[in-house]
Amino acid sequence: QRFLKRFSREMSEDEDRYVTVFTEPAGIKGVSLLTWKHENTANDQWLYLPAYGKKLKRISKGGKKNYFMGTDYTFEDLSSDSKDKYDYERLADETIEGVIYFVIKSVAVDPQLKKESGYGHRIFWVAQVNYFIAKIEFYDKRKRLIKQQINSDLVNVEAQLWRANTITMEHFVNKHKTISFVQKRSFDEQDVPEKNFRERSIINKSLVR
Repeated sequence: QRFLKRFSREMSEDEDRYVTVFTEPAGIKGVSLLTWKHENTANDQWLYLPAYGKKLKRISKGGKKNYFMGTDYTFEDLSSDSKDKYDYERLADETIEGVIYFVIKSVAVDPQLKKESGYGHRIFWVAQVNYFIAKIEFYDKRKRLIKQQINSDLVNVEAQLWRANTITMEHFVNKHKTISFVQKRSFDEQDVPEKNFRERSIINKSLVR
């Protein structure tokens, strides 16, 4: 069992930044992942491991297929999508337990992303009532289903904005799953100052206090 914080901030129209930092247990306290999402170029990611010195390690382009800290999430999964880098195909709608879903197939079209990605395509189930993504299936480049993400325990956090308090990523090939629970969230800009996304704040572990 692990505890972590995740911060996200829109820096400009073309760039968002994210920080994921572990707060417990003591053995991994301060381990952090910094992501810069770019609209028009490849995303950048850095990993900070306190036991290996005071320096962030850049995640190589090929390394984004690797799994993060023993979870079922790859580094690729931990950065959000830039819509222009994908092609979307609407499949037949589905009704599951009385809820009608759009079913959307997503395929990377950006040449660099296609090369770096560990996926051939993904399929999204989007609830038509509120446009919430309830399920994602991940397929490798041989079109084999390798894992599935289920977003549940849905809460309305603000106006038309919905979020899941429970997220389950199940890896069918490895026969393993990672279950995440959200204890608290905030949309107050003061809780995500720009300094949170600087190397100094991460190395000094100020985000875990």
